[in-house]
Amino acid sequence: MRFYELNEDGRIVKGVNTTVDVGPNEIPKQAKKFGNSVSKDGVPPTLSKKTKGKSTNVLFNLGLAENISVDTLYENVLYYRQMKENLGEIAQATEIYIDMDGVLADFFGEWAKLMDKKHWTKIDDFPNALQKIRDTEQFWLELPILPQAKQLLALIKDVKGEYNICSTPLADDPKSEPHKREWIKKNLAFFPPKNIHITHDKPQYATQQDGTPNILIDDYGKNVEAWDAAGGTGFKYKDHKFERTAKDIKQHMQEPVEENFADGKKKVQEAFDNPYPITWEYLKPTGPSSAIGKVEDGSALDIHISEDPDGIYEIEFARGQSDKNMGRSGQGDEFRIFATVQTAMIEWWNQLDKASAKKITFYANKEDGNRSRLYKRFLKIWGDKSEWDIEVNGNVKPGLVAYTLTNPDPDEPQNDKKTWLQRLFG
Repeated sequence: MRFYELNEDGRIVKGVNTTVDVGPNEIPKQAKKFGNSVSKDGVPPTLSKKTKGKSTNVLFNLGLAENISVDTLYENVLYYRQMKENLGEIAQATEIYIDMDGVLADFFGEWAKLMDKKHWTKIDDFPNALQKIRDTEQFWLELPILPQAKQLLALIKDVKGEYNICSTPLADDPKSEPHKREWIKKNLAFFPPKNIHITHDKPQYATQQDGTPNILIDDYGKNVEAWDAAGGTGFKYKDHKFERTAKDIKQHMQEPVEENFADGKKKVQEAFDNPYPITWEYLKPTGPSSAIGKVEDGSALDIHISEDPDGIYEIEFARGQSDKNMGRSGQGDEFRIFATVQTAMIEWWNQLDKASAKKITFYANKEDGNRSRLYKRFLKIWGDKSEWDIEVNGNVKPGLVAYTLTNPDPDEPQNDKKTWLQRLFG
C-alpha cells in the first residue's frame, strides 16, 4: 500500500502535496460531511468575542474536543483511505467480521456516563460498574452509533459489499444478546449485516473450512491477537495508523489476489502432497535430532532439533548445504519446503517421548508471509490434536516469528533413584 506521511503546515497546494484522492479542497470537503466548516488551511471560524464559556474555543466549531489538534480530521481522512486500500486487496472468498462495542456502538462513552465519569478508564470498581450495566434495562438498546461507524460501513460496502457482526455478550446479562440484535436492526438498517454472531469465542470464525482466512475489525487488541493466532487477519480499530500494509494483507490471504482461488488451491495441494525426501542423520525420542531434505535444485534443507534444557526443544531449518543460519528456509518452492519441514516435524513428534517434553518452539521469518501464515495454521492443528497450549510471538528473536507448543501436564523432574524405582515397580 501507499503510505501518506504529510508533515506540512498550512493548506494543500495543487501539484505540491495533492494526490489522486486528495485535492486542494479535501479538508473543507471532509469537514462538511460532519456538518462543520473550515478554511483551506484547515482552520474553523472563530466565534464572536461576545460569546462566553468553554465553547468559545474554535475547536468546538470543528466538533472536536478542546485538547485535540485540528490535524485529527485530516488524519481521519487518511486513515479511512488507507483502510480502503488495504481491504481492497483481500481475496473474494474472505469474509469480513466487525466488532460492535467500540467500533459501531459507543459502549464506552455511555458506560462512562452511566458511572458519572469523564472517561471509562476512570472507572475503578469494574465488577460493580458491570453490574450497573446489567441493572440498566435500556443500556444496550440506547447506545449511540459512533460518528465514524457509517463511514466504516460505507468503506466495507464499497470494497466487499457485505459483512458480518461478531460481538461478545456481557457475561451474566440475559438482555445483552437480544438487545444487541435489536440495536443492530434499528441502527444498521441502512446496510444490515449478512450474519450476526454474539459469542465469547470469536476465533472460531477466523478461517473458513478450507482454511481461507477471514478478517476481523475490532478495537480490543487481545481479540485481534486471538484472531490472528487462529489463522485469520485482524485489524485493530482505531489507531489512526494502519499497522498492516497491503503487502501484509495479501500475504495473510489464502491465495494471491491475482490468482484464481481454485487453481491456487490445487497448486498448493500438489505441493503439500509431494514433500522433498528426508534422510534422518539421527532421530531420538529425547535429546537432539537432525535431518536433511534433498531439494529439487540440488541444495539441502537442514532440519535440526535441539534440547536445552531438558524437555525444552527448538526446531530450526535452513536452505543451503553450508548455511547454518537457521530460522529461514530461503526462497523457492515455499509450499514444498513447508511440506517437507512439516513432514519432518510430524515424524519426529510421533516418536518423541511426549511425557518428558515441556515445550517445542520453531520459527519462521516475518518476511516470508505465506510460510509464516502456514506455520501458524500448522501450529493450531498441532495444538488441537495434541491438546497442548499454543502461542505465536513475534518479539522473541529479531525478524522471526516464534511458534510454541507447551505441554500442559509434563512429567515433574525426578531424581535417578526415584526414576529407577518407578521403572522397577511400574
